[in-house]
Amino acid sequence: MKKSLAFLSALSFATAGFAAAPAEAPGLKVTGFLNYRYEWTENPRAIAEDTGNALPSGYGNAYVDAKSNNRLNMFLFLDNQFDGNTRFHAILGAEHLSGRTTNTNIQVKEAYVAAKFGPAEVQVGRFLSDVGLGTLGGAPFMDGIHLTVANKMVSAQVYVTKFGNANSTQVTDVADYYGYTGISEHMTFVSGDVKVMPVAGLTLSAAYFADATTEGDGNYKTYALGAEYKYVANNVPWFTVSGEYGKNNSDGAKTLNHDLVSGSADAPIAYYAKVKVLGAHPFMPGTGGISLQYRKAESGFDIMGMANPFTWNAPFNWTSPSGGGIAENHKGFELAGEVTVLPRTIVKAAYGFMKSDSTTTVAALFAHRVGGVAPTPAPTLPTTDKERYFTASVFYLF
Repeated sequence: MKKSLAFLSALSFATAGFAAAPAEAPGLKVTGFLNYRYEWTENPRAIAEDTGNALPSGYGNAYVDAKSNNRLNMFLFLDNQFDGNTRFHAILGAEHLSGRTTNTNIQVKEAYVAAKFGPAEVQVGRFLSDVGLGTLGGAPFMDGIHLTVANKMVSAQVYVTKFGNANSTQVTDVADYYGYTGISEHMTFVSGDVKVMPVAGLTLSAAYFADATTEGDGNYKTYALGAEYKYVANNVPWFTVSGEYGKNNSDGAKTLNHDLVSGSADAPIAYYAKVKVLGAHPFMPGTGGISLQYRKAESGFDIMGMANPFTWNAPFNWTSPSGGGIAENHKGFELAGEVTVLPRTIVKAAYGFMKSDSTTTVAALFAHRVGGVAPTPAPTLPTTDKERYFTASVFYLF
């Protein structure tokens, strides 16, 4: 056996000088974006890292000075096409509240190798898993396998991923405070979707996102149905209409949605409807667009902040320590606008006319603080369920 290994090693060294990349391989390609973001939050939420029962988030403390804060986010996209069927993709990124210079570090948001087999592609590694039209999943750090199959009219994808909750979230602390046990911090997620494009511009979607962990109640067993229609003429996206409805049937979500006044513990739902007119093109200064979105998410639907941040925009204080969006205990309208001010430079702003969907459920009493449990040291509890916010950012693509 040792002689065979020695022979193979010698052969590899002898042939190394003759090895050459295939002619179609372009080498490593690096692109990315920089996003500077300002946020104002009317009533900052109490989050687990600030109660004294959880480790602080690697992103920075989102409760202290959360009324008004700045964030810096930078992503690097690394891509290499080995041949016509095999490729590599990775995202290196960092996102932190301004001033957290000692905590700034680079994270591997996504990294996988992919191989094509006819209309299918198999990917192995780490993913920014994203299913449906944004309500169910869009969070990083999902390690596992991803399978996609697509043609011009139908596409399908399945993820099986492991998620290790390194930074504690609201989930376990809320449950422990009210005497509930068994909610796991380490989860295996099974998710996927099927999308049908019956006519040009129209997409119909059915998606699923579930915590398949055998121990504990689990926090996600969600499905969503959605549709999007985009009218494009002369390469101009004149308007886009989209919407999605989801329901979380997990035991953990029902526990968190337990209303301590009425006694109900229903499976929480979430949905949105959005209209967007035109849009900002990064390479065409002067282009822009506006959008109006209504959304509603009941308590416990998305306690860990798994929703896509581009669909469920929210202040960092609502989502910390997650870096995603959040479909959790709020309802109202969001008015947003965007404009390309310079080549590759887009300015975006959004105002959320939001309020809490509930103030008496298990999760709401802890996180939303309207008559609920205050962190230590205890601030003055708000007497209103209003949760309006304003976000503005400068986005540069490179």
